[in-house]
Amino acid sequence: MERIRKALYDKRRGIGIAAAVATGTYFICQYLSSKLSEIQDQSERDRTARDTLRRKFYQTLQDCTFTVMALLPSVDNEIDRAFKVQTITEELKERSKSSTLSSSGVISEKSLAPSSDNDTGSAPAMQTGPLSTDSSALSFNDQSTTASSNGDSSPDLPKSPSKISELKLKSKKDLWEDLKVGTFSQSITIHYAVTLLSLLTHIQLSHLGREAYVAQLRALARSRAPVPFDSVDDNDTYDKTYLSLTWWFIYTGLPRLSQRVKAAVDEIIGPATLRDLVDGNSINVWIDKVRNAIEGGPIEELLEDLFPMTDKSLMVTLDNNHQLNTGELFIDLVQQTRDSLQTADFKKILSECLNKNFSSLSASISQLQEGKLASQLPKIKKLGQSSLQSVPNDLVENVSNCDDLLTLDALIQTNYETSIDKF
Repeated sequence: MERIRKALYDKRRGIGIAAAVATGTYFICQYLSSKLSEIQDQSERDRTARDTLRRKFYQTLQDCTFTVMALLPSVDNEIDRAFKVQTITEELKERSKSSTLSSSGVISEKSLAPSSDNDTGSAPAMQTGPLSTDSSALSFNDQSTTASSNGDSSPDLPKSPSKISELKLKSKKDLWEDLKVGTFSQSITIHYAVTLLSLLTHIQLSHLGREAYVAQLRALARSRAPVPFDSVDDNDTYDKTYLSLTWWFIYTGLPRLSQRVKAAVDEIIGPATLRDLVDGNSINVWIDKVRNAIEGGPIEELLEDLFPMTDKSLMVTLDNNHQLNTGELFIDLVQQTRDSLQTADFKKILSECLNKNFSSLSASISQLQEGKLASQLPKIKKLGQSSLQSVPNDLVENVSNCDDLLTLDALIQTNYETSIDKF
């Protein structure tokens, strides 16, 4: 024992150094292990956050599509009310009931054509047919029925006595002229309406998605509990009030846009007679001229149709949506939406999406072979109706697949500073 004690005493310095090194190594290993675990946890949290953001982003895109599709029947009703193409067609069919029908049940060209007497003047008949030249002809009304079968069409609006009497007082020639202008105006307006509504819905849901995400983060920070990021707080109804602002476009902006399109069509296509021979290329030239007339003006005109850009128009919208809650967050969302719509990026995206959707219409029209203008009308109507009523909707999908719009959506959804600074 004495020898052991003496040996330990003689080597006490080395033993102390070894003990210090061992202790230091132990604590360093513990520290490194703790840091490594912390880094791994942080990496896992970051990965989860990125996955959550990605999942919420694509969920927002799906919500945009579903929301727009739910609003399309209302858009269809308003466009039908603006141009009354179906009502005019039914009136023409009513007047031709006493005429001879062909064996296939098609209204003959002679029976539908305006008579040459003093009351009606002269105009060609509307001999209709699908795009293929070898198919049998269909009546204008039959084609519209076929087009509506591609999607869920809204029920026809009841015709008021004033509208019926107004049509009864018109000659067949005047009805055909109204049908000519209304058919082109309807198809063009459909492409404007679906594009604008899709863009507005993307902007709105992107702002709402960001606010919901920030609210969930704040709730998580307060509770320190594992609150699911996908949970939705139904206590606030500001989102319903905010989304109800699409009322402005559908019931105020869209009718104004329809009238501007109709005026442009009347000026550009109105002088053409129903007997003129036209093909798809000629019709595309007309549509391009109408677009130049509509889009050549200030962009603010389209924005004022799309969203309540002033407090006065906002109050009009809210007055027509009773028992809707507003608050500071709602006002902030409205202002942020106005700011987003007025950016140069949005104007570029609007032009790109309009070009893409009208290119689809142009590609279909270019397949039309030369024929009398009257015979082209049902085909133009069918193209417009199928664009509005088809499921899935190509116009909505074209907007959703716009890369620049996806980038803008991502920028809006990740712009947390505007939301965090308010709290």
